[in-house]
Amino acid sequence: MQTHYKYKTNNKFPSEYSIKSYISSVWRNKIKKAPDEIILEVVKKEVEWKDLRHDCTNYDELINSNAFKGLIGLERAVAYWTLHYYCTLFGLQEQLAYYKNRYESYALLVPKLRQDIKKLQSSLERFTTAENNTEKINQLEKELFELRKENSSLKRSVSQYKVWNQRYRDKLNNL
Repeated sequence: MQTHYKYKTNNKFPSEYSIKSYISSVWRNKIKKAPDEIILEVVKKEVEWKDLRHDCTNYDELINSNAFKGLIGLERAVAYWTLHYYCTLFGLQEQLAYYKNRYESYALLVPKLRQDIKKLQSSLERFTTAENNTEKINQLEKELFELRKENSSLKRSVSQYKVWNQRYRDKLNNL
């Protein structure tokens, strides 16, 4: 197998595993992350995981590089899957970090939101109690109105009775 790398091994004939490991480490070290602003924009958009490798790293640049295009066989396959795996992993780690930070910031809001809910519930209870009181007040006002009406009617009746009483007294006195 012809290779483009000088392998660091103690053996005269390097094993396939050590070759793959070496190629993998060479290409893994070439991976660079995109600027934080771009990563934040991408992660906020909730891009699919398979697209994260393109937006969060220099994956496309490495795949299209002359060094990668010059690889053949096993070296190319190992380099491709190394880039594919680690660039996707990096994008997912960035996305996870974003969601973790978001979760933590929301988790800090939960106690305050619970307090606000309690306040709103007590306000609602007071309002409904006040509303019930308002209904009761309206009912009592109606009853008061009816009683005043009845009282007025009774006053008229009493005054009428007084007048009649006076007439009968006068008639009796005249007799």
